[in-house]
Amino acid sequence: MPRDCPLPELFRSLSTLEPPPTVGQFHDALRQLHADGRVYLHPWTGPLYALPEPPVALLVGHEIAFYASLR
Repeated sequence: MPRDCPLPELFRSLSTLEPPPTVGQFHDALRQLHADGRVYLHPWTGPLYALPEPPVALLVGHEIAFYASLR
């Protein structure tokens, strides 16, 4: 992940796994990677009504994370 990667794009890239993760498993893994300092989660800064694919976005504290990048 050399750039900020939108979470929906990252989630879709995992669809080749067998079995593919659920959204909940994806969110749990992101939370763990974030807690371990391995990824940085970037917030959505636009209006909420413009948020694409809201189910894949992740609530982190008081922010809605929508992008991830490697630390």
